[in-house]
Amino acid sequence: RLDSDRVDRAVKASHDDPTPSDHRPFPTLFEQFPVFSTANVHSNYVDCARWAGSLLFSKSTANRLVLWTPDPHRAARSPAAAAAADTREQADHPLASSATWSHKTDDAVLVLRELDLPGADIWFMRFGVDPSHELVAAGNKHGKVHLWRVDADSSTPFLRISHHKATTAVRQVAFSPDSKLLAFACDDASLWIYDVSAPHTAGSGAPAASAAASSQSSASS
Repeated sequence: RLDSDRVDRAVKASHDDPTPSDHRPFPTLFEQFPVFSTANVHSNYVDCARWAGSLLFSKSTANRLVLWTPDPHRAARSPAAAAAADTREQADHPLASSATWSHKTDDAVLVLRELDLPGADIWFMRFGVDPSHELVAAGNKHGKVHLWRVDADSSTPFLRISHHKATTAVRQVAFSPDSKLLAFACDDASLWIYDVSAPHTAGSGAPAASAAASSQSSASS
């Protein structure tokens, strides 16, 4: 938790005396155990997770992004829904014993949406959520970037960005502070910047002219 008195004291100490006379670092706060942990969203390693308000987006290597929230009180709120969810989880993990799912509520989650992201079955591909928590963008291993509206009902992106020179894996995606620009970096050391605030055709499969790359640079060795 970041809203505890212990964290507040540690932050204050880091500002009050960042370089003490004995040159020893200020006391560091170690939090070993999370307040919530679950393996019920993904079946493989998770390489990126972002907050979208009070909800979470996360991604593994299953060609999808998942929007979810912890739901530790699921069994008390809806025993039938809890039993149905446990049945689905047991089907996804056939080697687990039935006892694994009995009264299993402390790591329960509520999955709200799953966003399809073809070509995202490799590690270390970071997606981005804009500062207003209204947009989410993610790239794939083919150099294409997909954008969704967080509050939309459809799993289909409203904009797909591609360029004939962008053909390698998109490793990082980030929005500008005003959410108007989207930058992404690729495996070939190229950096692309798109204007996503201009009009475009929804789900067109490629950016409209106004959403074309505004700049691109390559790092030299």
